[in-house]
Amino acid sequence: KIQINHYFDTDSFDLGQQKMGLRVREFTNRFEATLKIPQPHGLLEISDELAYEKTQTTLAKGLFPESPFVEQALPVVTSKLVPIGSLKTARIEFPIKEGLLAIDESWYFNKHDYELELEVENKTFTKEDFFTYLQQLNIPYKKAQNKIVRMLNARK
Repeated sequence: KIQINHYFDTDSFDLGQQKMGLRVREFTNRFEATLKIPQPHGLLEISDELAYEKTQTTLAKGLFPESPFVEQALPVVTSKLVPIGSLKTARIEFPIKEGLLAIDESWYFNKHDYELELEVENKTFTKEDFFTYLQQLNIPYKKAQNKIVRMLNARK
């Protein structure tokens, strides 16, 4: 799957200061908006499917598109949102017994990187379980900043 994440925040990075992330994800034939809000254990993700042609036009103007559920949860008004960068990712996913394993290859500004991600529904699956899984595959663990942070660091 190829996707492009278009990230938004205010000029003063109000969302980033609250450890929130806001993106519009572009797929081949659809868009979705997602607000990520930190929780004691992980992130709460609030998403909306967006109208394709209307979203294309809105993004081309540098504006955040209409997104009812996301807008309700935003701590800022959408008129203050500005695009802060885009990141293109090629992703392949594999369902495994532990959850969904994803391998991402990403491009943003002058950077190119890879990331392995395991999404699990089972709340009893721990970080130690993940480390054990990586050891079984002989993959060394290296903590990665999330994509929006990597993109912002590359932007500087």
